[in-house]
Amino acid sequence: MRVQFASLGKSPDVVLNALRHVPMDEIHLFTDSDDSPELASIKKFYENDPLRIKVYNHIIDKFDLMNCLLNMIEGIKKVRKKYQSDPKLKITLNMTGGTKIMTSALLLVGYMTASPVFYLKKLREDDGIGELIWVPMPRVSTRDFRDTRLKIIKTLGEINRPISLSLLKKETGLRTVQSMTRYIKEFENQDLIESDYQGKERLVSLTDTGKVLVALMEN
Repeated sequence: MRVQFASLGKSPDVVLNALRHVPMDEIHLFTDSDDSPELASIKKFYENDPLRIKVYNHIIDKFDLMNCLLNMIEGIKKVRKKYQSDPKLKITLNMTGGTKIMTSALLLVGYMTASPVFYLKKLREDDGIGELIWVPMPRVSTRDFRDTRLKIIKTLGEINRPISLSLLKKETGLRTVQSMTRYIKEFENQDLIESDYQGKERLVSLTDTGKVLVALMEN
């Protein structure tokens, strides 16, 4: 199964042109409406396509980066779950269309999910083909998080509020606060968590980046 995700703005022709460059069986679009003329245009095109490629839509807020990130992640997770028994499942991300926030989010999601990302570079105003550009994408995945690190991040995500190191130690089963502090420093350097103080007590919570990481974690 070949599945392509694409951000869609006000230029469906640009996205359609890019879609034609990469073979697929399903298209999943990220838009801000279920009844936009741009979405209708793409659906109509593929309704008449002999390959009968299926088109799905995912609603996002095109001007809210966190909303885009979380909904894009959720869409990809659902597809992976749906086709988890298919060893040949291939997901690609098309960032040719949409707002800058949408394309930025798609690029970030590609990095975090280790998915190939591309866009179509238009060579000239009258050029109907363009050049396909594949974005260099390091193969980094949330699967790299293991054991204690995974437990700390997921616990903070489940609690979803600032908590003390002593409570976090208790929830994760670590032996000492000192052992917890080493991981906290590492996560702060990675912008995954942030610290605050309530009197003499240090409280920690996830940053937006940390929340995105938790959303990426597999159940």
